[in-house]
Amino acid sequence: MSVEYYTRLERGNVGGVSPEVLDSLAAALQLDDVERAHLAALVRAAAAPPTVPPNATAGSCTCATASSRSSTR
Repeated sequence: MSVEYYTRLERGNVGGVSPEVLDSLAAALQLDDVERAHLAALVRAAAAPPTVPPNATAGSCTCATASSRSSTR
């Protein structure tokens, strides 16, 4: 594994990382079962698509700019 690849993994860029690579990394770092499970959970979370809260809708901006415009009218 190259230093660049390892650095990308550390930064959360886990797109396409194989289970074999994670197993090899866990073995090299001498992770126990709990630590391996945590590593797997981190990779799943980083690889998951971002979620949108159910109450978020288009045009529902509550930023300061939008509220300051409405208060000056």
